[in-house]
Amino acid sequence: AIYDRILKIVKMGHRLGLHFEGEFYGGITNEMELKRLLLREKKFLEDWFGLKVGVFSFHNPEGGRLLGFDMNTVGKAGNMMINTYGKAIMQRYHYCSDSDGYWRHERLYDVISNSKHKRLHILTHPEWWLQRPMTPKSRIKRAVTGRARAQMEAYLAMLRSAGRKDVG
Repeated sequence: AIYDRILKIVKMGHRLGLHFEGEFYGGITNEMELKRLLLREKKFLEDWFGLKVGVFSFHNPEGGRLLGFDMNTVGKAGNMMINTYGKAIMQRYHYCSDSDGYWRHERLYDVISNSKHKRLHILTHPEWWLQRPMTPKSRIKRAVTGRARAQMEAYLAMLRSAGRKDVG
């Protein structure tokens, strides 16, 4: 289902990029290790989807201590990826992010309204934006409660389908 959705998005004209979760590896200590892991994940995505991956972005770069890795690219010609947190982009583009459910640096509205920046690097997370405004903590509580409820419903459905008792 997710695989098909990604292909559908690509068919609409978008490209596939790597959103790299460095914390998954328990702390990356040097650039050589980071490059090896990035290229490994790039290869996995390219093999899986049959598409080229030409860009990567760190997930939670502060938490994963990845902001110090500010090389502009990783890999060699023909197998290269651009780093969205590389010096070239971070120096030329004004960064604006809604990470953690709020505009941490500046509100996007203010950045666009004041028109003083020619190039923008905007990071948004659709899961934070709802019809009814909620604080980030309230949204997380709602997500945790909803997931717990769904997991319990799946467990009970599995018991019923297997003809087992709910002895709880």
